[in-house]
Amino acid sequence: MTTTHHTCPHCHSPIALDRFEYATDGEHFFRICPECDHTLLMVDGEGWPVRVEPVGIDARGSAAAPLARNSVEA
Repeated sequence: MTTTHHTCPHCHSPIALDRFEYATDGEHFFRICPECDHTLLMVDGEGWPVRVEPVGIDARGSAAAPLARNSVEA
């Protein structure tokens, strides 16, 4: 069964998943509620934060572009 909505824990509005905005702080992924702008940390099926994983290291020794893990609809 596919989840199509998520209830915001801040404003309690049921929001269609395609209405959320998404953001990252370079380490984790977040959903932003379109109704109240509350930021929700995205977690996997075990409750761990969904983290940004670097693809590799460039010639200067800094992390290359981040690669997203498969997000899990909470």
